[in-house]
Amino acid sequence: MSSELPDITKFLRDETKNKLVIYELEYNKIDDPNEKFRTKAKSQGQCACRLWLILFLVNFAIITIFMFLLLLILIEIGPVAPYQTYGKQCVSGKCDSSKGLVCTGINKYKTCQCPSGNWFWYDNTKCRECPPNWIVSNNGTGCYFVSDTELTFIDANQWCITSQSRPIEISNENIFVTLQSIKDFNFNLTKTYWIGLREIGPNTNIYRWITSLSTFSKSNYFCSGQPAHTYNYYFQEYDQCIGLYIQSNTSSCLRDSTCSNVSPFICELY
Repeated sequence: MSSELPDITKFLRDETKNKLVIYELEYNKIDDPNEKFRTKAKSQGQCACRLWLILFLVNFAIITIFMFLLLLILIEIGPVAPYQTYGKQCVSGKCDSSKGLVCTGINKYKTCQCPSGNWFWYDNTKCRECPPNWIVSNNGTGCYFVSDTELTFIDANQWCITSQSRPIEISNENIFVTLQSIKDFNFNLTKTYWIGLREIGPNTNIYRWITSLSTFSKSNYFCSGQPAHTYNYYFQEYDQCIGLYIQSNTSSCLRDSTCSNVSPFICELY
């Protein structure tokens, strides 16, 4: 039978035919070259595989070896312990020693804490040692320096920065209470200590922390009648810088003062 394709269009245009004509189309069969190569390799005693199959087998072998090694490690050292963080009970779980935590306490009341001495829980991330002559807060989460030296607001800020710290920011009630409860601070009564807060402009009543630049809105922290916004004729400027006024051993509040006045100050590590 001829391999040429019949003219089907001629049949379709032929409306006079009343018989069904069946055309048998015969195509030349082309042998698969891959099949030829595989057959030839097999006849020579060799193995011919497709590329995707080779890649699959290699990846499978790598994953199998990795899982086997992981299993050996788990058998050798055991699973990772459920490490506890700061302040968590350590009766059933170990403290995270990578953060410097140790398990301290008695019986079921053992908790993860920083080592005794001048160590504190720094920035909710790790234990850090306070510098000499600095004070750790009662709850172990802060490190502070209370100066005896009196400086201007700007110079006090620079002193803290040079010591890799900042003038303290009283950003929440806990810190405010902390400053009233730590006896080791040895505050001088009726003294005002610079903190890191100042008014952004004369008589604006808008206060901002000089390091974080966040706005301060706790007006109830001010002493009675404060802020006064007094004009200082000697320095020719308004009271715009804020200090912590020590009323008693357990009471303090905020008051404004001229930034050029000299006062002691409080720094904190952050």
